[in-house]
Amino acid sequence: MLFRSGLAYERLGLVDSAIAMYQVAVEDPSLAAVVQDIPWRGFTYKRLGELFEDRDREQALDYYTRFVDLWRNADPELQPVVDEVKLRISELSGEPN
Repeated sequence: MLFRSGLAYERLGLVDSAIAMYQVAVEDPSLAAVVQDIPWRGFTYKRLGELFEDRDREQALDYYTRFVDLWRNADPELQPVVDEVKLRISELSGEPN
């Protein structure tokens, strides 16, 4: 699982490798990747946004936006996470809340 590989790299402090694994997890169109990593896609978008905040604001905004689009209709108990990411998007884009 690419998602788990990304987590493992993060735990080892290898952030660049973690980013690479997460990006493959969300960009790989192969059936195997979709089946294995789709349950983690939202988390992966959010985590990529977090990891890119200090590196590349535009990429952070892109991944955060993908997360919000994916979780827009999530269960009510998950909406605080969506709201948190919307706030990050506002802050990064310089828009008022």
